Formats: sequence, structure tokens, C-alpha cells
Amino acid sequence: NNKTLKDNVVKTRKVGIRTVEEALKEFQHLLKNEFVEDAYKQKLDLRIQAKSGEQARCSCDPFQAPGCGPNSNCSNRELQIECTKSTCELQNLKKKCLNNRLRRRKYNLGELRSCGPKGIGMFAKDRVEVGTFIVEYVGEVVTQKECMRRLSYDYIGEKHKYLMVLARDLVVDATRKGNYARFINHSCEPNCEVQMWVVDGVPRLGIFAKKEIEKNGELSLNYNFKRFGDEKIECYCGAPSCSRVLGKKEEVNTKKRKRSGKGEDVLIDPVDNTTMGTSMSLEAMKKYESSVISISFSQTGSLNKRAATALRDARVLLVRNVAKTAAAFREQLA
Repeated sequence: NNKTLKDNVVKTRKVGIRTVEEALKEFQHLLKNEFVEDAYKQKLDLRIQAKSGEQARCSCDPFQAPGCGPNSNCSNRELQIECTKSTCELQNLKKKCLNNRLRRRKYNLGELRSCGPKGIGMFAKDRVEVGTFIVEYVGEVVTQKECMRRLSYDYIGEKHKYLMVLARDLVVDATRKGNYARFINHSCEPNCEVQMWVVDGVPRLGIFAKKEIEKNGELSLNYNFKRFGDEKIECYCGAPSCSRVLGKKEEVNTKKRKRSGKGEDVLIDPVDNTTMGTSMSLEAMKKYESSVISISFSQTGSLNKRAATALRDARVLLVRNVAKTAAAFREQLA
């Protein structure tokens, strides 16, 4: 009966201890991201910008199919942009292009199992090679403001929340709607990583193997949690370098408070200096106790040589280099 099923779901969400079968009933399965309200408007804007702007074209030889693979020097692939018919001659000629893994959902999913205090985890069915695309992290895409509203009202008292930063002011919320990616656990020594890819102008999150994973090995990510409040979340990953506690505490005080152009309260991340905007008061944030705000993803690391070359050839200027470039121009004009 539906009422009994609903009551059981509410109970397992609050207790946090459940079987794989019970965990699968806690959410609606999605094949692709579902953009909600203001986030949907942002998605439309991104697609319009992608179509109207100058697009980087694939550099692969259209007469050598299949192309755009891991060793092809495909400029789109280096920039973590999936090819389309308008940017890839291979696709335009209806030949095999390998740079479309997220769009075609070419997953290498593992098996879900209960794994003690960590809850549910995903384990490799076969040996997984480095660079293998595991799965896209899918859910409802909401704004940061809506994310904070859900944490403060909808998810109070629940043990598990599945929130991952997608891009500026956008969060993938897989708590109520999502896919199996939500079950990949944290590790202080992860064997997988999250990469942001652009598909048809819209950012999406792919999970890839960063190490070779043996059959029956558990897949893991570094969540890079950010938490508000004093309550600590114990880490059960068991890695030699385990920090024993999940997440870095975000200090909520006036020294780290800034005002955005829209008059919102903004917290500055002292690690990568990315902003998280919210219309909530700082006092309300303190009431979150141990609520996890997000699994942070950052592309602020150094580019490899091939990626740097691809960016230069495509005449792309990274946002992080704007100030440095402007200063250089001012010196030349002085």
C-alpha cells in the first residue's frame, strides 16, 4: 500500500540505515538533469549563448573514423566540450565520433551494495581502466538560493542529502530525483573524480576513473565537503590518509561576509575563492548544525600542456587570467 511505502521512505530518510532496495525507493530515477524554475531559465540562456557565439571546432581528421577518442588530440575533448554536428565534421558526415559519452549515456555502472556505516556504495563489476567514464551525476538542477531553501525547510532531520555544485549559482540536487551516481561514497584517497563537461552549451558533471579499479573494488570520490555548524561528520573511508572528519568547516562571520551586486549575503571560499550566494541570513545558516551544503567541484588547477595548447588555438581566455592579462596590457600602454 502506498501509505505504508511512503511512511517507510520517510523513516529510512531520517534514520539513514537502509537496504539497497529501500534506498532505491527514496528517489525518483532520472535519465537526465531536470532544470527547475530559475535554473531552467539559465539553461535556456546558456544554449542561446552557445548557438550565437563562436564555437570551437573539432580538429580531428574526418576521414579517419572513429575519431575524437582519448588519443586523438581532439580540441573539443581537451576542453571538455562534447562534439556536435556543428563543431565536428565526423558527426556532420555521420561517421563515428567518440566524444559524446555524456550525451549518449555510455555508462560503466557498478553494483550497489550495503557497506556498513558508510551506507550504500557502488562496486566495480569488472576491472576499470584509468579514464573510464563511470556515470553522469544527475538530479534536479536548482539555483544556490533554492538549494539553501531546501536544506532549511525540505530536508530537515534527514540523514542523507545529495547536492553537488554544477557551476556558478547552479547545484545538482539528487536527494529526491537522481540516478545511481548519488551512491558513490567519499574517500580521502579516491579512485574516481568529477569533471565538468559542456554539452550543447550546458554544463554537466561526469564521474571518471582516475585510478585503475579492480573487480569488486569500491568506487569513490573526494566530496570536498563544506559544512556550517560545529557538529563533525565522521569519515569511514578507511584510507591510510583518512582525515577522520568529513568536510572543512565554513566560518560564518563578518570578516568573510561580502555583499554581492544583487545585495545577497555571500560567503567566500578561502580555498578557491569561489562564491556561494544566498538570500538567507548568516544567523539562519548557523542553525544548520551539520548540514552539508555541497560537494564542491573546482577546475582551478593547472592545465596540462595539451589543454593549454587547445585553449590558445581556440583563442580562449580563462576568467582566472583576466586580471593578469589586463595588468599586462596596462603596462604596455603606460
